[in-house]
Amino acid sequence: MTNTVQGSNNKSISQCYGYVWKALRAVIGPKIDATSVPANSAYQFADWADRNPDELSRVFQLKKSTVYPENAPLGSVIVWNRSQCGASPLHGHIEIAIGGGKACSDYCAPIRNCSLPRVYVPSSSYTKISAGELASLGTTASCGPKMIEVCIKYNGGVASCNRKYACL
Repeated sequence: MTNTVQGSNNKSISQCYGYVWKALRAVIGPKIDATSVPANSAYQFADWADRNPDELSRVFQLKKSTVYPENAPLGSVIVWNRSQCGASPLHGHIEIAIGGGKACSDYCAPIRNCSLPRVYVPSSSYTKISAGELASLGTTASCGPKMIEVCIKYNGGVASCNRKYACL
């Protein structure tokens, strides 16, 4: 999702929530700022999502799922509770599935495989498109060397940069 979700040598820089929020905002737009989502911790996002499924669906176009995290579809938000599976004891961990059993936040890595986190899958469809196809659409987004070279068309064409497409 533009330049917000990118790798940093498979190691967190303790800013996962901020990176995921920026990525979600890039795709969804400023309407997410008007939500009641707490902006403090990964686990708090999941607590809010569980309490507000209608707003989660309406604003974020996500719904809670029982899918195993390594099978989460592209664009799913995966939240590990505090201390769960090596996540921060204070904030937990949040990441966005990019396919192939990997996810990104403030770093990119294979999805943890040690317990079940809370998973929120897209309630609308995602279609993978290449970086070249994205460029041909005239958007300002790019998939540079530090970015994951997977691009998506989001929800019938509502997303970041020119509000039509986003790169993860």
